[in-house]
Amino acid sequence: TGSKIEPITIKRYKSEYNSDIACSPISSATAVRGRIFDNDRESVNKTMPGNAINLFYGTGGLPPNKLDNFSTMFHYILKTKQAKYFSEILDISEGLENRIIKAAETNFLISSILKNIKTKRYTYTKLQRAILHIILGIEKGSFNRLEIDGSVPYIRVLGFRKNSAPLLTKLTNKAGAPVITNLKNAKTSLTKNSYNALKKEMEATDLYYLALNKPYAKNIEYHVPLVII
Repeated sequence: TGSKIEPITIKRYKSEYNSDIACSPISSATAVRGRIFDNDRESVNKTMPGNAINLFYGTGGLPPNKLDNFSTMFHYILKTKQAKYFSEILDISEGLENRIIKAAETNFLISSILKNIKTKRYTYTKLQRAILHIILGIEKGSFNRLEIDGSVPYIRVLGFRKNSAPLLTKLTNKAGAPVITNLKNAKTSLTKNSYNALKKEMEATDLYYLALNKPYAKNIEYHVPLVII
């Protein structure tokens, strides 16, 4: 892209990648999530900053989501869609859909399904991504159309500092992709393909809250204002 950004490598310290052992004060994200799921507050307090902990345990806080929380909706999709539908989903290839469908016949939890279809050929990361693409209905065709439009369909601003407001104005005027600060006005500034991608983002948020048994959070993205500090 011609970017002038210079990458810098940082040596990993203490905790190995994907290690599930909490080594305070530095632990892998996998280990931290595991301690949160186990409700091991003592370890969590040692490995996370206080303001981050409050996101989970503070007033109105939510626990992090598990892929297994999506198991019911995943099985609903498997039972209501034809096999051809899955072959058109992004990251599904070489008959992977058949392995998923077969494993789901005897396994309910997504984690169990993943263990059944894991091979040297497919990493857990790829399989998890494929499962989420099925749940979200992200098809290869839609993804390819986005690539044709450009690698970045839009830039979504979630928040900014008051003293940086002039920079936001400059970004809006100069950026190579539409800058979205108000979802309600997004449709007029985006192409059809980009707007469809934004709607998928909204759907993903709704499903995230649904899996946490918070169905009242539907369309929450439209009700949360920009964070200005």
